[in-house]
Amino acid sequence: MKYSYTLLLILIALTTYAQKQRYSKSELKAIVIAQQEKISNMEIEIASLSGLQKKYLKADQDKFACLNKLSSMLDSLKMKNDYIKSKNEQNQYLLNYINQLKEELRQKDRVVSSIAQPVISSPRMNKARYSLSNDDNTPTYKPSRRVYITGPRGGCYYINGNGNKTYVDRSLCR
Repeated sequence: MKYSYTLLLILIALTTYAQKQRYSKSELKAIVIAQQEKISNMEIEIASLSGLQKKYLKADQDKFACLNKLSSMLDSLKMKNDYIKSKNEQNQYLLNYINQLKEELRQKDRVVSSIAQPVISSPRMNKARYSLSNDDNTPTYKPSRRVYITGPRGGCYYINGNGNKTYVDRSLCR
């Protein structure tokens, strides 16, 4: 419909122009045909531009959707980063607390170890002993690494590998 109005308008304009310029009908027909070709070429260009415009519009919509998605991803990453920072701060606090407890424990161990030193009453702490461990029953020298301790009621003992008292003959403490 738009095309018809445009064509009619051109025809009226050409008729008016032809009357002033004194063109013949055949010349006017040639001019109208040329104008129609130009109009159809312009319509083709407009259609292709319209298609490009639609493509650009679609590209802009896709770009906007992508930007929205990236923005939401960035917000999510910021939240995760804040969460990780808070957890790191908590871990650092706990690590400092653990180190403080370790230091307190070391100090208490020093105090306990200085108070609980055993009193060794025997000068023969590491005396060498002989034993018969060969097949030919010849005595072999075997140094003793035990520290013999005399208890408060006169008993003789040493601390074994498990940390327990092992009582021995009282002669080993003299």
